[in-house]
Amino acid sequence: MEANRAAGVPYDDAMIENAVVDMVAQANPDGDYDGLLERYPKAQVRNYDGDASKLTEMDAVVAYLQMLGTLVEFANYDAEANAR
Repeated sequence: MEANRAAGVPYDDAMIENAVVDMVAQANPDGDYDGLLERYPKAQVRNYDGDASKLTEMDAVVAYLQMLGTLVEFANYDAEANAR
């Protein structure tokens, strides 16, 4: 875990230790996802690709793309400051 901190990865020990459990919980709206939401309050929990029988790469891709949209704080964005 120290290597992650040295590399500047913004995850704490609990997030790293629960990565696989959180991945499965995020794609199963009928499962236990309380721990996931404690670690990631903005996380979306759903069956992303419509096939609840297994986790697929499509589940991962859709979850990742949806998460990207939560990273931007539009209230803090200054369009003039970032104009080129």
